[in-house]
This record gives sequence, C-alpha cells and structure tokens, in this order.
Amino acid sequence: MALAGLVAGCDVRLEPFDEPETDPTGDASHPSDGAVARADASGRADASGYPDAARADAGHSPDVAHAGADASASGSDAAAPRPDASSPVPPDAGSGPWCAYPFPEYTNGNGSVTFYELSEEVNCSFEVLDRGVGRDRVAHVATGNGQFFAAMNTADYDGSATCGACVEVTRDGTRKVVVTIVDQCPTPTNPKCTAGHLDLSQAAFAQIGELDEGYLGTGNGAPRGVISWRYVPCPTTGNIALRLKEYDNVYWNALLIEGHRHPVSDVEVRIAGSWRPTTRRVYNYWEIIEDLSPSSWPIPVRVTDVNGSQMGMTAQFNVASDQVGTEQFPACR
Repeated sequence: MALAGLVAGCDVRLEPFDEPETDPTGDASHPSDGAVARADASGRADASGYPDAARADAGHSPDVAHAGADASASGSDAAAPRPDASSPVPPDAGSGPWCAYPFPEYTNGNGSVTFYELSEEVNCSFEVLDRGVGRDRVAHVATGNGQFFAAMNTADYDGSATCGACVEVTRDGTRKVVVTIVDQCPTPTNPKCTAGHLDLSQAAFAQIGELDEGYLGTGNGAPRGVISWRYVPCPTTGNIALRLKEYDNVYWNALLIEGHRHPVSDVEVRIAGSWRPTTRRVYNYWEIIEDLSPSSWPIPVRVTDVNGSQMGMTAQFNVASDQVGTEQFPACR
C-alpha cells in the first residue's frame, strides 16, 4: 500500500458484475478482477481485452490509503495539514424553485463518514489534478477549490447517478462541509460503506473532525460523532462542460458531462435529425448507442438535470480537452 500505516476505511476493490459493461473499443467498466475499467488516453484496450490500467474504483484502488475507526494508528502518514476551515456553501436561490433531488438523504443523524487519499483516478471519471497527503484535488469540483470531494457508498452511488452531486455534511449539528461526489466506496468489499456512508477527502474530513478520529457517525455504526447529510446545489460559477471518451473516433463515442450545478439525469444526442437516448455507464460516461459517421459531427447534445431543467451543447469531433458550453443549470433551493 502507498501508505501502509493507514487502516482501511474503504476497501480497495469492487466485486465483478455478472455482465461486465464493455464499449466497442474493448474498454470494460468491470473487468473480471473486480476493478472498474480505466482506459488509456485513447480509451482503447490492450490485447488482453482489458484497458491498460484499472479504473478501479479509482480512489479505491489497491494503492489507495484509507482511514477508518483505527486511524489513530496511522502515525505521521495521516497528519495532513489542516486546510482553511471555511467551507463553501451552495448559491442562495432566494425565492427560486425548490430542488427536486430524487435520492435518499440522511438528515436524522443516520449518516457516517471516513476519509481516504487518492491513488489514481476516480469512478466518476473526472480528471485528478493532484495527489498526495493534503494535496488531493479533482477537476470540476467547485467545493474547496477541488479538494472537498467524496466517494459515495455503492447503494447511493446508484450506478453513477450521484456523480457530480454536491452534499452538505453536518457533524453534531454545527460543523459543516460541502463536498462533491467523484468516486464510489464499494460496499461489497467494505463493511463501513453501507447506505448513508461517505468516504471524504482528507481536506473535507478535516473541516468536521480530527484525522485521528477516523470514523464518525454513531447513527450508522461509528464510535463517535453524529453525522447527517443532504444534497445541495453545487457552488459552481462556470458553465457546464463535456468531454469525449475517444476524441478521435468518428464512428463511436461517449460523453462525460462535467461542472453541473445539479446531478444530471439524462443526456440525448441529435443524430440524423432526431433526438436519441444515450446509456449511462457506471464510470459516468453517457454512451452514444447510435452508429456514427463523419457526417454525424458536430453532434447537438441535450442535457437534463434531476430538476427537469434542460440545456443544449455541441460535441465537436477531434477535441481532446473539455468542451465548455454557454449555459449552467438554474439555481434552486
């Protein structure tokens, strides 16, 4: 393990699914060894049929270090610098519409949290900008300048439905932090990652507890602290963006939607004059099912959030970087 002194708060592997998802290039979201697929820069698999590296529940890969109830045994490895205690808050929608987040919330002291460190990538496929004790940072995370993020337990991860959502975590009714969901904490291989559990980044955990406390949430199995959490609008100040899985593949592709204020519930593409559905994969890409051709590009894209708001974007061929749109989902409260 990268930091052997830390005690696991989230285990390191996902159990294999009965029917692994694969894309036409051979990229598998759940190879037989139980890891979630991570393609190389091209998204293509090697000769074995698997990607060049495992996307492994990315922040929960075999090289990841986690903290649990015994975090006090981790020694100096867990002693990350405590970040600024100020916590970002979601934008105030005033008298705007109420948010209609269709996910379970844990507002009665029935949540729990641990913390972990990133190893490679994250299940939601957002880019990891930096790694290291006290430095972990993920792109398109508006909370804590990219440092306040979390891995969601398998039940609430819901096949990537909560990727990019923001959650307000409260300890003992007073200490709070807002985090963005970027990863999955696999329940099948970790008993702490039951429904209601979040594995926070170290920087986020430090806003509500000391690192040597390790595991908080007496209403969900932890020895100390009362944890509640709820979904809130992300405090993003930019527009929504998309990224192509294979920017140079004109015949097949999938879209990663990034930087959204509210969770995304649907993505459609306009092919041959008609709006067609896409399929969301467990690694948070929306796969275009229709056959593509050079004449399909550029592709109009329609994105819907969980509140029913829609906005349009355009996917341009042969663009390797983020393609930033001109809109953001409206605020709600």
